[in-house]
Amino acid sequence: TNLTQLKYLQSDESSPISNFMAGRWSLRRPLDLVGIEDFLNDESSVSQIETSAITSALEDYIEYVLAMLTLPSQKKRFTTADLCLPLFLAAEQLKDDWDYDEEDNPSKDPPFLSYDEIDSLYDVIRDGVTQIQECRNKGGKKAKNSSN
Repeated sequence: TNLTQLKYLQSDESSPISNFMAGRWSLRRPLDLVGIEDFLNDESSVSQIETSAITSALEDYIEYVLAMLTLPSQKKRFTTADLCLPLFLAAEQLKDDWDYDEEDNPSKDPPFLSYDEIDSLYDVIRDGVTQIQECRNKGGKKAKNSSN
């Protein structure tokens, strides 16, 4: 289900469906969850505030990953690959959105982010992965954030 389908189902008063489940869709397009929040709050489009919310969420998650990697080995519950998977999924969505072509996908919803926003979010992920690599190279000691 995409956002257009969700809007249709939500507006169809004759539908016996009272709740919706995202399933695997949220794995394929995790950043679209902001669109669902907008829709549920009766907002018609994604604004700069939501884009900054995505940026903030990505940065917070990267901080979480760095914190998990600096735990003593007996307290680590996740591998680096496990921790980086959500960043990979977000990066894949950004790549798909960047490559979107309406002529090739007339039935697919266009991305809700602009090319500048996609580029900016990709930079956040890339910088985070660099920090994670530096942390791993230092044996789990948190690397200083070069942007501060």
